[in-house]
Amino acid sequence: MEDSSDQQKLKKKRWKGGRPRKSPGERRSEQQNARLTLEESRCFKAKARTLRLRPCDLARRVLLGLKLPKPVPELNQQAWKDLVPLANDLRWAIQLVKFGRKDTIDQSLLENLFEAVRELRRELRGDI
Repeated sequence: MEDSSDQQKLKKKRWKGGRPRKSPGERRSEQQNARLTLEESRCFKAKARTLRLRPCDLARRVLLGLKLPKPVPELNQQAWKDLVPLANDLRWAIQLVKFGRKDTIDQSLLENLFEAVRELRRELRGDI
C-alpha cells in the first residue's frame, strides 16, 4: 500500500509558486485566427493601443459584446505622469511613519493624501 501512496505523491506535481492553475472551464485554450490586410492590421492595433488593450483583448471584448474602456485623453495621461513622483514620495513618507519615524509626519494625513492621489488617478484614467 505504501507503494501506491508514494506513486500518488510522485504523480502529484509540486506547486512551484506563481499564479494558481485555472480550472479547465476557465482556461482559454481555444484560438481563433483572422487574416487581415496590412492596413486592417495597423488600424486594429492602433485602436487597441488607444484603448490601452492588447489586440487579443480588444478582439475578445468585441466578439463577446463586452464593454470597451474609454480612451484616456492625452492630457490626462500626461497629468498622471506628472503626478507619479508625488504618489511615490507619499508612499515613501508613509513607510517612514510605519517604521517609527513619525515624529514630524502625521500618518493619517499622509494616508488620506495618498488615497486622494489614487482617486485622482482613477478619474484621470477614466476608471470611475
